[in-house]
Amino acid sequence: SKKHFEAIEKHKENIELLAICENELQILNEYKTKYNVKGYHDLNDMLKNENLDLVILCTPSGIHSKQAELCAENQVNVITEKPMATKWSDGLKNGQGL
Repeated sequence: SKKHFEAIEKHKENIELLAICENELQILNEYKTKYNVKGYHDLNDMLKNENLDLVILCTPSGIHSKQAELCAENQVNVITEKPMATKWSDGLKNGQGL
């Protein structure tokens, strides 16, 4: 995620970091303070409470597809680190716009 934060900072005239989601409370609090943004412990809560255009998934590969589905269900675009899915069927499902 550090590289993504660096890219957002570098291109801050074109992209705004509104919120972060992290399951480790210490890291969540650190980034909330560092970037002065709202923090969430649950992705679904963040999607329901924020008006987001894009979510960058920086989570373990095995959960990318479920998180991408959740974002799509909430009409939010996704950038994901590779791979987008670890199973062919999950990739196909996500590629069809649900």
